[in-house]
Amino acid sequence: MDLRREPTELRPFAVAMIEAGTAMEPDLIEYLEVPAGLLPEVELDGITVNLIQSGEPIIPALLSDRGALPEGWWALEMQVPSGVAPGSELRLVVEEDGVNAIPAIVTAVVPPDPLDGWSQPSALVAIPADRAGALATPLSEGRVRVLIVSW
Repeated sequence: MDLRREPTELRPFAVAMIEAGTAMEPDLIEYLEVPAGLLPEVELDGITVNLIQSGEPIIPALLSDRGALPEGWWALEMQVPSGVAPGSELRLVVEEDGVNAIPAIVTAVVPPDPLDGWSQPSALVAIPADRAGALATPLSEGRVRVLIVSW
């Protein structure tokens, strides 16, 4: 007879209900022992994509590296300078205008893929909804310059 315990490992669980769009914080989770291999490892740096009930395990599918969009802002994909990360604050300037800088926040970054021929990373960038129309055409024509305000 084998009297050894089944191997276990610590995995994160929600201590209370966590709303979708919440940034993961240490006080939202507790680590509990589970049988080894039962739950996948998870990086707890991200935003919840669904409602997580109290006592539910935190798994990778419940988190995203995309930040939540500010209220009244829309997101668009565009090329950005190397080094920006989610949360970086930008200003977008249309070449002809040059005066009115549109505030923007990086919500997700996709690194360049040499196999696709991209040399710059692209990102999902949030901008105020009322400025989206003024930016759509110049962006598609390559007439928008990206200024980094903060990393």
